[in-house]
Amino acid sequence: MLNKFKIFALLGLATISIGCASILEPFKLILGTSTKALEDARFDAISKEYKCTFDECYDAILSLDRKKKETLEDKYSTTEQKEEEPVGLLGQPKEEDDGRFDVFMKNPIKGYVVVMGVIGNEETTEVGIFLSYYSSSAIKVEISSLSRSAKERVANSVFKKLDELFPEVK
Repeated sequence: MLNKFKIFALLGLATISIGCASILEPFKLILGTSTKALEDARFDAISKEYKCTFDECYDAILSLDRKKKETLEDKYSTTEQKEEEPVGLLGQPKEEDDGRFDVFMKNPIKGYVVVMGVIGNEETTEVGIFLSYYSSSAIKVEISSLSRSAKERVANSVFKKLDELFPEVK
């Protein structure tokens, strides 16, 4: 009887470990770390290919993180007084669309960056930036989101940056 229990336990453990991705997905949804919706939206992604290494392309995308800009501005600031920010509706600081965003999640091993805080969209709208090898010397960059406007804004920003740094594969 004990041997049967061990066999069933091992079979159950093997089944769980083989299909653990599908088992973990509900927990990722609850925690807000699931990229499934963004991956599913890749069929309608905006994409371009660039002649660069994976790391070069990935780092260029991460350089658009709003926090990196603030860090650089703080580091190189020579004055102690900050200029007054323009004020928008309800006395809130008026945000300018500088093409930057907030990096929410990143995973260089799986080749994605999830960003939020896209100006002109809800602060919590997620946009996925997926990188994959197009050829041995080129990287394909895909921008996907459930929000068309957020996807287009991030694509414009990312592709503008990458166009400045790397030649596009035609």
